[in-house]
Amino acid sequence: MKQQPNLNEILNRKNNFNVGETFDECLTYFKKTFLLNGLVLLIIMSIIMIPIIFLLSKSGIFSIDDPQAFEEIINNNSFFLYNLLAGIFISILTAPIFAGFIQINRDIDTDNEVGISNILKHYKSKYFIQIVGFTLIIQLINFALVYLAQIAGISFVGTLLSYIVTFLSILGIPLIIFSNLNAVKALEYSIKIILKNPTNTLSLYILSILVALLGILACGVGIIFTLPLIYTAQFVLYKKLVGFNDQFEFDMEKK
Repeated sequence: MKQQPNLNEILNRKNNFNVGETFDECLTYFKKTFLLNGLVLLIIMSIIMIPIIFLLSKSGIFSIDDPQAFEEIINNNSFFLYNLLAGIFISILTAPIFAGFIQINRDIDTDNEVGISNILKHYKSKYFIQIVGFTLIIQLINFALVYLAQIAGISFVGTLLSYIVTFLSILGIPLIIFSNLNAVKALEYSIKIILKNPTNTLSLYILSILVALLGILACGVGIIFTLPLIYTAQFVLYKKLVGFNDQFEFDMEKK
């Protein structure tokens, strides 16, 4: 049975790490998983996008020729609200998959067989409810920030605050699936641990996002295969900032 980490012990210890070396470790994991992760993400995105495109085509939005009329629809609060709610629904639906993108790196560490089932395992794992609950909490917080800022005419502020919330919560899912925490406790731990070393953590996270976005250069489709790097970074950050109870250290050179 997994034991919850000692929060005070984690918060009191030094969590400094070298950003360059840690990013190299991220890339080592990524090289072993990007094809599998990319394939799963491609399938999931296809399943999600087909009905979305169908519904949009039925709404007649694609047949609007007047740019001004199109802009009015896009900027309409109702359309904005619909997009936010749709985003929340999709995030909740896919949350166990993204947890799987994190999980698969640990499976590599522990020499478990890696396959599509590893990525999808949290749809039927005991952590499913907490993963979905955590995702819902973060999405609702971001929804409130973005929507209220949109109404107030300062949408950029809401977007910025939502980015901050997302950053502070990046250890949440790893804390649920690796440390057996509930959704609320995982968010609390994530915020406190990240604030102990925000500079290096933010540097690594931004670096992983920037490299992941390079996939756009590959005809746009490449982003599907590079996006999971962000979740690999979350795993490595958990490994550096929290660690595992067995203190297992993966020998990157032997794999």
